Amino acid sequence: PKAPVPPPPFAPSETSNIWPGAAPDETSDRGSEYMLVERRRPFYQIANVSTPTLSVYLPDKSKATDASILVIPGGGLVRLAIEHEGYEVAKWFADRGVAAFMLKYRVPGVGRETRWKKGLQDAQRAMSIIRSRASEWNIDPNGVGAIGFSAGGEIGTRLALLKDGE
Repeated sequence: PKAPVPPPPFAPSETSNIWPGAAPDETSDRGSEYMLVERRRPFYQIANVSTPTLSVYLPDKSKATDASILVIPGGGLVRLAIEHEGYEVAKWFADRGVAAFMLKYRVPGVGRETRWKKGLQDAQRAMSIIRSRASEWNIDPNGVGAIGFSAGGEIGTRLALLKDGE
């Protein structure tokens, strides 16, 4: 069963699409993203993501450091565990003075062997945006970290090791 995607449990400072126009290699309309319901776990997950976004969680100025992190939720590259591996993690970092950027990347990717590529493209684009707007967000553009969970960890590792989606 499917349900509409609820708003984030913690409101970000801003959320924006990371690609101007359609994302790379998005050639067909998959329909709307949706929340998976009747899951065994007490958190929500979303699927059918074709428009990647970046949600910004800035710390209170009194706690702010110049540290920042890209948060990449898991979900087996077929869904995103966006609540507890995304929004909650971003808020946790922001509460501790670290600017957090939660990536909602495209899932599912096409083809079992290469479905991570769209997520990697989205992570690369998100990192570029974060670094290009670093002065606006009062962060060090050379000190942006990344944390990923499960499939998000795979994307984060590829982000650190590969250039241009190799």
